[in-house]
Amino acid sequence: MTWQHLKDLKRTEYEEAADGWGEVSSRAYAAKERVENEMLAKLRDTQTAKTADAALGDLSRLARNYQYIHAECGLVRTALNGFASEVATPQSGLKSALEDAEALGFTVHQDGSVSYPAGTPSSPYLQPTDAGTAAPHAGGPLLLGPGTSSPLLLSPGTQGPLAPGPNGGLVVNPNRAKAEGIAERIASACRMAAEIDTRYRTTLSELKAERGLRVDDAVWADAARDLRHTREAAGSYLKDSDIPHDRSPAENAAWWNGLDQEKRDEYVSLYPASVGALDGIPSEIRDTANRVVLAETHGTRQLELDAWRGKEPPRYEKYISPITGREVKGAQIESKAWKEWDEKRKEMQGRLDGMQSVQNRLIESEPGKRPEGYLLGFADTKGGRAIVSIGNPDTADNVVTYVPGTYSNLAGVEGDLTRAEDLQRTARDADPSRQTARSCGSATRHPRASCRRPPAKVGPMTRRNR
Repeated sequence: MTWQHLKDLKRTEYEEAADGWGEVSSRAYAAKERVENEMLAKLRDTQTAKTADAALGDLSRLARNYQYIHAECGLVRTALNGFASEVATPQSGLKSALEDAEALGFTVHQDGSVSYPAGTPSSPYLQPTDAGTAAPHAGGPLLLGPGTSSPLLLSPGTQGPLAPGPNGGLVVNPNRAKAEGIAERIASACRMAAEIDTRYRTTLSELKAERGLRVDDAVWADAARDLRHTREAAGSYLKDSDIPHDRSPAENAAWWNGLDQEKRDEYVSLYPASVGALDGIPSEIRDTANRVVLAETHGTRQLELDAWRGKEPPRYEKYISPITGREVKGAQIESKAWKEWDEKRKEMQGRLDGMQSVQNRLIESEPGKRPEGYLLGFADTKGGRAIVSIGNPDTADNVVTYVPGTYSNLAGVEGDLTRAEDLQRTARDADPSRQTARSCGSATRHPRASCRRPPAKVGPMTRRNR
């Protein structure tokens, strides 16, 4: 990147482009919500034929497509805004250097070198110093010693030989040091801008999809990589450390309410897992963030399982009698290596089945029968963790919390969700005049640490009337 490019760069163009991508992301999310909550729900409620099953499959894929567009376009928006924000620093530094050069009567050339005029002698007994051109370098002003072509590096604030005077004295041309300082500032701004440009250019080049792309597990796994790379590029623009981890719901809400809408959207795009774990912010926001994490994690784990299946060792081996120490002809036993492989395969498959059960419940809602599901927490640590609310806890009159037993995990989440819905239905039947939301958490640790949310007290089972 040349200094001319940096000087003429219009950051507002990138910000406007980011706004456009943000609009696409928001519309894709709205379309996903309409497909899931209106089209899919109505079709399930009114149709049961085989053609309806096919239509349900097509609409589910459509919803996944919109969710993918929402996530990827959100990353593009964040990357563009990050570039526009970060490049402001070197651009400001460049413009300051150019203004100083103009004020001093210096000329900045296309290659970044700076020409300076001859110096005026401070005594009639000294000759004027020549004009020249300075280029940037490291360590301070580059000066030449008298009678030699060897450069001498002078630290800022020190004086040294520049040009010999008529009586053997040395004359300092102050213009040269100033020109070298300006040239170095120009070069430094260009180096910084080039690094920023390369970092974001690489990231943005990865955020593209082929025409006719089918959004499957491989695509979601790739989206997870896109998220990591965008986070690496824009990590200094939006920092995860600015998110209030391990704070109270009130503190989390204060942080969230202090952000404008654009920053909220960018934090959800860049740090969905962190935002999705925040008690105190709207459940719809947490649900949106956690659904992206769920989809990307499912895609990544599915690819890992596929790769693991390709490593299956021979299942059977010859049976050696422990008594005779000889092979028993015609007898085989399962090998230790295969058993260990199969145990891990079952664990990986169980985790994936649990994720799919959560995903299925989130998109299966029927007006008046099955309230909409909200994913208020998701983590792929150890056996996995999911917190699902049946109904919106932010708007419900009653909040019921069901916590499965200690050491429950994602593999058994389908049964937990069924029991949670039964509990929610019982609470609704007991008081039909009030809305009831049901929260269900699964975890590999103590229940009290696994299901924290602002509307309900944490414990084995609670009911709260507002």
